[in-house]
Amino acid sequence: MSGFKGGLNLGIWLVSGGAELVLKQVRCARVASNVLTEAENFIRVVKEHPEITQDPAVAFPVKILSCVGADRRPVSDLIVMKKSRGERLCEYVATKFYANQVPQLCAAMEAVGRALRRFHERYGNQQHGDFQPSNIYYDESTASVSFIDVGGMGVPTTGNDLEHFHQCMRSMTTGYEPHLHVDLLNSFDKGYQSSPSHQGFEVVT
Repeated sequence: MSGFKGGLNLGIWLVSGGAELVLKQVRCARVASNVLTEAENFIRVVKEHPEITQDPAVAFPVKILSCVGADRRPVSDLIVMKKSRGERLCEYVATKFYANQVPQLCAAMEAVGRALRRFHERYGNQQHGDFQPSNIYYDESTASVSFIDVGGMGVPTTGNDLEHFHQCMRSMTTGYEPHLHVDLLNSFDKGYQSSPSHQGFEVVT
């Protein structure tokens, strides 16, 4: 994904060969004095929840590097993460819908709901901050879910993860069929409202 930019990202690259890694270059200057940079927020989160570095459901950085200019002053931060397994939920929805496999899609949505519930319970109800289909990966072979772009985790926003996800799903599925979002969100809500099977997690290498 060399050259990809968007939002606060200065660039995103996929590194293959051995472990697959994602490199994300972000701004290192605060947008306001009371707003942490993405790197600073990651450091805050790991101090509060050190176990998050071993959580396979979260694409948490394995390294954060400071990039400096010729004058040795910081110009950006480079965040290094393991690549999530599976397919982005936004693409998975399209694939299953056009293959007329809505039941499988509903099962995936229920798994996403369960994963978000576990995320909230593990990390003191801190919100993802940008919980939308493009930031969720679903691996159909293992029925596993992982979240990416968690740099805003715990940062106050105007709405919570559930509200934001509902809004995004309604907008995303407008072009499919009028009531698709109802079935998908019902499945998602069912998963979220179900009791998590366990609080711990198995580290996948």
